[in-house]
Order: sequence, then structure tokens, then C-alpha cells
Amino acid sequence: MIESVRQLWLNWSSNAPLTSLLLAFVCASLTCAALVRSVWGAGAQNERTANFIIALFPPSVILRQQQLLNAAGIDARIKVSAWLTFRVALILCIGFVVLGIATSMPQLQGASWLLLLAVASIAGLLPSYWLARSGRRRQRALLGQLPFFLDLWVVCLQAGLNLSASIEQSLLLGPGGAFSNELARVPSDLRAGSTLADALRALVKRSALVPLESVASSMIASQTTGSDLAIMLRAQAEQLREQQAFEAEHDAMRAPVKLLAPLLICIFPCTFLVLFFPIAVRMANAGFF
Repeated sequence: MIESVRQLWLNWSSNAPLTSLLLAFVCASLTCAALVRSVWGAGAQNERTANFIIALFPPSVILRQQQLLNAAGIDARIKVSAWLTFRVALILCIGFVVLGIATSMPQLQGASWLLLLAVASIAGLLPSYWLARSGRRRQRALLGQLPFFLDLWVVCLQAGLNLSASIEQSLLLGPGGAFSNELARVPSDLRAGSTLADALRALVKRSALVPLESVASSMIASQTTGSDLAIMLRAQAEQLREQQAFEAEHDAMRAPVKLLAPLLICIFPCTFLVLFFPIAVRMANAGFF
């Protein structure tokens, strides 16, 4: 069946290469627009389309994509169903375009389906790579700001404020950034009726930051036991700074290893070419070659 469809497409596109290319672009645009609009909109039909897209993926993939969205900080703006729909639309869109280009060029018609499979695989992996990279960059930004906010909370607690007021004061006095944006949702959750423990747990879930989990556990425990939270937060801030310094030293030690590949591939060949090319020219003129 697939081979017959392939032969039919090749026979038709060989007679009308430009038409097949235009048709591929039209199909790609319509498919991408229809899929994205069907999920990003509202209504029962859009909900059914989102459920259909979700059913195409195993639960492990859906959970992994949700974790990546949380780590990247865009889970509040993009649902996992919309993200998976975007990936499917991207694969179909690029697939139609590649198929139209491949079948419109006679030298590529024999390998059109192989080229389509390769490009579709790359198109399916690129969004996950971008999302994972954005998540790692955001995690570094969150981890870099966390010790400073811990120090602000310590100062506010020692000044006599409670934990909720300390969080609000840190938002007023602290710098902007990824952690400040996530922390700003804690007072909003408190005004919406959530408890401080639930708001902190939601903060940990949104940020997906492991050190913040221990900080939130200390805050929740201090609310129930009445222990001195300032001492624990100061110790955790010092521990985080020591860990960041150790990781910076570790990255600095790995830098020479990462430079080996550019040196061996780019710099050393060019250096040897500059050094030995005049010698090779003289030996060739002298008749050694």
C-alpha cells in the first residue's frame, strides 16, 4: 500500500514538479494551522483534539514533556497537549515540505522517503532539545539567585517579620529574574486561599529545583515546630554557595578537556598547514615529489 502510494506520488510529481512543490507547501501550512488552532483554542472540539493527540503518546513521554515544561518555566502558558500538538504539526509541516522538494528534484526522487524519515526525526527531536536546554539554563538562573533570597529572608526574619511578610519584602527588595518571577506567585496563592505550605510545595513543583525542596521543607517544619528558621536558612545559603563554588571549580577543570576537540580539529591542522606548506612547495620544486 505504501509503495503504491509512493509510486503514484512520484509518477505525478515527475510530470508536475512545481505543482507538487506548491501542493506540499499548502498542505504543510494547512496542517500546521489546523492542528495548532484546534488545541490552542477553546471548546469541546479542541478538547477532543487535544485528547486525541495525548493518546498518541505513551504516559512516560507525556510525563517527561510535562517535567521539561515545568523546568523551562512555561507550563503556565503552554499545556502539555498544546506542546505535543506543536511537535506533531512541526513534523507534518516539515515532512510535507521535504517531500515536495524531494519529489520535484529528479536526483532525489529515489531517496525521497528516506530523506523524509530523516528530516521528520530531526524535526521531532529539535523541540525537546530546545526545551531541555531552556530548562537547564533556567535551573542555573534559579540556583544562582536562591542564596541571595535566603539571605534576604534571614534578615527579614531577624527583623521580626513572619515568613509570608519576609517573602513579600524579598520580592520588593530583591532583583528580578527567574526565581523572583516564580516566587511572586506565592503571595498570589496565599491571597487566593492556599496555605503557606501548599504555596511552597507549588513553588517547588514549578521550579523543579532540588535544593529548593529542602528549603521549603525547613520552612514548613518551622511553621509546625516553631524552630528558629533564620539559622537553618543561613546554613543552607552557605551550603549552596559552597556547592556553587565547587561546581565552578569543576567546570574550570573540565575546560581544557573541552578544548581538545577544537584544537585537534581546527587549530592544529591549520597550524601544520601554515608551517609545512612552504616546505612542501620547496621540496616539490626541488624534485623530491
